[in-house]
Amino acid sequence: MSTLARRDRTLYRRFLGVWCLLLVVLLPATWWLHHESRPFTDDYLYDWLLSWHAEPASPDILLVNIDERSLARLGRWPWSRSTHARLLDRLRAGGARAVAFDVLFLEPSQDPEEDRAFAAAIERHGGVFLPLTTHSSIAGVPGGVTLPIEPLRLAATGLGHIDVQVDRDGVVRNIELEKQLESVRLPQLMLRLHEWLEAQGVVSSEATANASTPPWRERDSSRVRIPYRGHAGHYASVPYASVLAGEVPASLLEGRIVLVGMTALGMGDRYAVSLLGQGVMPGVEIQAQLLDALRDRTFILEVDRKLGAWMACLPALALLLALLIGRFRYLARWGAAIGFATLLGVGGAMTLGWWWPPTVSLLGLVVVVVLFSWRSQAEALSWFQHELKSLSYSPDVLPDHYDIERDQWGGRLQQKLLALDHALQRLKDARCFITDAMNSLPVAVFITSETGDVLLSNRLAQELRATEFSRPLANIETLLAAMLNRAEGTTTRPGGWNEHLGDLHGQICIDSRQHCFRIEVSALRTSAGQVGGVWLLGFVDLTVEVRAEEQRSQMLRFLSHDLKSPQTSALALIDLQRNPRTSLPPTLFHERLEQRIRTALLLTDDFIQITRLESFQFEFRFVLLEDVLLEVLDQALPLARTRGIHLESHMKDDSGGPVMGERSYLSRAIYNLVENAIKYSEQGDRVDVSIYQCEQSVMLEVSDEGLGIEREALPYIFESYRRSHTDEVASGYGLGLALVKTVLERHGGGVNCESQQGKGSRFWITLPRCEDIDVEDEEDMVTGAERDRID
Repeated sequence: MSTLARRDRTLYRRFLGVWCLLLVVLLPATWWLHHESRPFTDDYLYDWLLSWHAEPASPDILLVNIDERSLARLGRWPWSRSTHARLLDRLRAGGARAVAFDVLFLEPSQDPEEDRAFAAAIERHGGVFLPLTTHSSIAGVPGGVTLPIEPLRLAATGLGHIDVQVDRDGVVRNIELEKQLESVRLPQLMLRLHEWLEAQGVVSSEATANASTPPWRERDSSRVRIPYRGHAGHYASVPYASVLAGEVPASLLEGRIVLVGMTALGMGDRYAVSLLGQGVMPGVEIQAQLLDALRDRTFILEVDRKLGAWMACLPALALLLALLIGRFRYLARWGAAIGFATLLGVGGAMTLGWWWPPTVSLLGLVVVVVLFSWRSQAEALSWFQHELKSLSYSPDVLPDHYDIERDQWGGRLQQKLLALDHALQRLKDARCFITDAMNSLPVAVFITSETGDVLLSNRLAQELRATEFSRPLANIETLLAAMLNRAEGTTTRPGGWNEHLGDLHGQICIDSRQHCFRIEVSALRTSAGQVGGVWLLGFVDLTVEVRAEEQRSQMLRFLSHDLKSPQTSALALIDLQRNPRTSLPPTLFHERLEQRIRTALLLTDDFIQITRLESFQFEFRFVLLEDVLLEVLDQALPLARTRGIHLESHMKDDSGGPVMGERSYLSRAIYNLVENAIKYSEQGDRVDVSIYQCEQSVMLEVSDEGLGIEREALPYIFESYRRSHTDEVASGYGLGLALVKTVLERHGGGVNCESQQGKGSRFWITLPRCEDIDVEDEEDMVTGAERDRID
């Protein structure tokens, strides 16, 4: 059992302790914070949700704006009360249903007649509403109400306050529908207008559908939130001066509810209505927004603070219960899901006319997630520290290059991070070591599952796979079948390959390159001694050993016959010479005996030369191949004359064939080629020896008109201890051409052959050309004849 599994119970108990702590501390803290504070983010979220609440303005509300154009035409503010009287007469003549002023008339005019004229116009209209103002008590001075002047107050249909509540961020979101000053009830101006319209039977379709008592009347507070239907300029409006001049048609005024207010810059009240940068809105348009909400009953009420505080505890409580039921799994998912559900609930409540600030509840979710995440990371860090300490005590086969001096700075966390970095580096080094060790194995190794799927392979195994298949190997069975079928006397076994692993151990197989392998099979066992369902298959390359064994067998067979043959022949000749009836003349006897002894010595010498070539360190010097050839021709000429062969040379390289090499071995190799050509030719045939100049090499060619070599033997004539059937007619041995090939390869050159049986053979060798000759080398150059004289 792992260390983490053993600590599971302890870890679960610790998490339960954190859960209980949050239940006892976090929920009361959430309740108190929601009841006592209002985070800035709540206002921003409210404004963002309200920005999606776009609705058309009521078509029967018309704003008459005291704007810059009207001020330019009628003069500077304030205007005379008679001007307002003429406006009311125009509106009455146009059929305006009601008129509400967002302009205070708290002081009498200098001319009382103007006030009486304005009051008379108000009475004639019969539906005019005027604002009053209130002021709170400050520094012991009692608050009070300031009403319009008496003539106007008595003539007006209704009075109401137009105060708005500016939040701490300077945004108008709330308004008091009723203010209570001592025992006096002061309704909002739009509320008085709305109540009068209801009494007149002028209501909207939404108000008709929701004819019950407004929710705000059932609450202790009459404060509501204004559900803005759009930005500034959302309502239809006309300039004050245009109405006064009769420029507005009566059809536009008939049946309208007219709100008169100041919109000129710097003259009237303007308020920010959102944190989303939607600009400011004149006070008269805010009154229009409120009137629409009252008529449609779509204003927004804030959930009671105590009830909202209890609701704020629900998300955190739901997350805690979900963690307890789910055994503290999926913390982030649960937190995100509950947080998203909380925001959806807030948005849904907004559509129903209720606002509940969610920031504190979301903050509670964050605290739960962060605290449990912190505890999880702390436990994980503690577990890492314990495991790192255990790992540091384990033996390390690799040298440790960790800089201990780095531990001398940083706090506890830094120390743990450094220890973790050290451990990870050790694991990486161990992994690289295992990978490099596998790739450095001299054996192709496949690690497979019990079904034969290849899990891991080293470099030699991948090279072995590439000889059989171009694509990556998925299952070892295909490779085994191909290589075993190629081996002599082996067929594919039926059924699953793993059923015959015992038979495969020690089996010989062959790849497409004709390389021979021995299969080694072993089951992978765990440290507890159990078989883990994994197999190791090794392919031991026996190609060199098999070929060496074949070559050794051929050599023994060859030498047992050819080395023994001249000695047996010599003994037989001696036995014949002892018998007077079969004895030969002494001269002929000695000649034949010498021939057989020299044949045995020549074979022994070739064998020794090939053996020496495998380890001999050549001392290359500048050599003219033409000189070497002349020397060889001098040696071969007596043999050619004895057999009646015409020996001719052709020097087609003006520079003499300069090469770097070991002169004695080059001479021996060329002599073997010339000698073979003479031996396999018949009397009267011609042997040509030529030297050619090539671009970067020198070529020497030996051609004859002799017996030729059969096609089947051509690929093997340069192998040791091999000889074609044609050799049976000659006294040569299968070491000469092998010596030629070895010498040429040691000199960086090569030898090739083409032949037709009965028409002769053509051998040619190539050696790297040497152009640059030092003066000392030129002085050291001597011809073959001069060497003979020196020797």
